Amino acid sequence: MRRKKVFVVDDEIVLVMSLESMLAELGYDVVGSATSLDEGVDKASALEADVAVIDMSLAGKTSQPIIDVLMRRSIPVVASSGYDLAEMRGKDGWSKHVMLQKPYTLSQLEAAVKAALDGGKSGESGESS
Repeated sequence: MRRKKVFVVDDEIVLVMSLESMLAELGYDVVGSATSLDEGVDKASALEADVAVIDMSLAGKTSQPIIDVLMRRSIPVVASSGYDLAEMRGKDGWSKHVMLQKPYTLSQLEAAVKAALDGGKSGESGESS
């Protein structure tokens, strides 16, 4: 069976590297990453991916333009954030994506990516108690 391809976007390079490592440990191939809005939009238009893990805020800007490109290409999105996900629900249509609260564990990431690949659009993983 072919390994699923993942596109990763976060404005913190350390988090990108950590996420890439976690995804590799879970058996996914990271086919590209971006650390800025412009780079994310460019790569989202060109990369072949099965799913994307996108930070909802990139240097204070919404990552919605990247997600719009991915959605037009029918690539499911895991939207991650260190902000309170309950407050983010409903803003800019985030609730239609699987959501992942930062910081997250390997098992929470795995569940979120699987949910996105399975078409789960309103799943939420990693919410703090």
